[in-house]
Amino acid sequence: MIFLLLLLLCFCNQKENRQGSDKTAEQQTNAIHIADTVHFKKPDGYLGLHYTRDELAVWRQRAKKGPYKSFGDAGINTPGDWDRIQKQADQFLLNPSAEVWEGPEGQGKSPMTVGIKLRDAAFVYLIKQDTIYSNAVRKALLSSASKQGNNPSSWPRFGDTNGWGTAEWLTRLLFAYDYTKETIPTSDRETLEDWFRKAATVMANNVHDDIYQNFPGRLSGDYSHLGSVAESGETKSTYTHINPDGSKGNMVPRLSIWHNNRRSQQILFAGLTGVFLNDPNLIHHAKTYYKEFFRYSVFPDGTQGEYYRNEPDYPQKGTIYTTVSMQAMAALADVMARVGDTELYNYSTSEGMHGTEGGKKSLRMAFESYLHLVDGSKKIYAISVKPEHLINNTSTSKKQHWVHDIYAAVPNLYWQSSYIQHVYTRKASGTVSYPKPGGNIKLASAGPIAVPWGGTAALYPGVLFMFGQMEGKVWPYPESNPHKKLSSN
Repeated sequence: MIFLLLLLLCFCNQKENRQGSDKTAEQQTNAIHIADTVHFKKPDGYLGLHYTRDELAVWRQRAKKGPYKSFGDAGINTPGDWDRIQKQADQFLLNPSAEVWEGPEGQGKSPMTVGIKLRDAAFVYLIKQDTIYSNAVRKALLSSASKQGNNPSSWPRFGDTNGWGTAEWLTRLLFAYDYTKETIPTSDRETLEDWFRKAATVMANNVHDDIYQNFPGRLSGDYSHLGSVAESGETKSTYTHINPDGSKGNMVPRLSIWHNNRRSQQILFAGLTGVFLNDPNLIHHAKTYYKEFFRYSVFPDGTQGEYYRNEPDYPQKGTIYTTVSMQAMAALADVMARVGDTELYNYSTSEGMHGTEGGKKSLRMAFESYLHLVDGSKKIYAISVKPEHLINNTSTSKKQHWVHDIYAAVPNLYWQSSYIQHVYTRKASGTVSYPKPGGNIKLASAGPIAVPWGGTAALYPGVLFMFGQMEGKVWPYPESNPHKKLSSN
């Protein structure tokens, strides 16, 4: 009943939700009606967006004895996540004001490197319960929320050029708040939650304002009316890849690059905030985008529109961008499953347009398609069939190695796949060890922020510390665990 009401509200307010480029963010914020709450089904021991009592117990043990405490303690060249997190947290205490940024984003001004140490200090509090960290985090969060330039009502419309850096920063701050919320007074919590809600609403509307141009009825589930790009099928005049026999992959339609890495970061923050604050409108925006991503950006063979970015000396470029979106979609699916909504994890579609239709496209299918490139079980090329054009996770020309396969550790808590675990831990046949510090092949950064072990944009304090090899140790979902052991597929 609540879902039907939500669709009705979205349909009735469709024109109101549509904001022109001359509209301010304040008008965007007012565009969405905040409906009733969703009835979540949280498991026993649920503590936060992505942690339960059982997980926290494992993390506290890992912070003392590993794995992923210190370099190499979980295998060849595995990261010392906890040692890095602790170091960053202590650096934050030395100068908390350095982690307070004032927007709005634009004209070379971005918070992409801000909030990492703040968030890590909050995580250290969660593990150690030392209030010296939580007190400093609370002050920095309140200071950030109080800045005039950080008032969502003062933000211009971001479009697709800006806003994603702000969304990444806000996500780090939301996690910091989630880790320390029990220490924050009620009045301060109300201030921060109001700020997060308004900022998330701006991000949701910003994404909607863009995608509306292709699908004006999207929020009401009506895709019968199409905008110019969706209707025309115009292409980028390039292909996703070249097959080993020299045949061409998928011609890339322009529509397939609309649900891109930048918009994914914005909708991620909106969806996470929706779950945190029990806001069905924000959740609906996130779910709508998620499903569109698999319909219109993912091809039946698992390649994606952003493969158009591949270059002769940079054949990994497309996968680097697509795994940003996949990380975001996985984070959304996981936080929703943790409160009893597994729709996104279970979502599969053959719908699409201009070449993306067909197959059974899902989050797991997209991840496994990428992991097949990592372990070499599938070989495709950028530009031409040459060894140096092979699409995998190591660039011989740039002498860089990417660890984006570790992003699969998050959804594999739900899938419990031994194959996926063996690939991201580099135990699977065909995989290579994580790069050695100081070696010939360097560990590639995750975007402008050089914290690859935290995910793109340093989304998490430490992906492997938090989620790596946790399959079979915890089950953070309210539904009963259907897995007796890790599945072989």
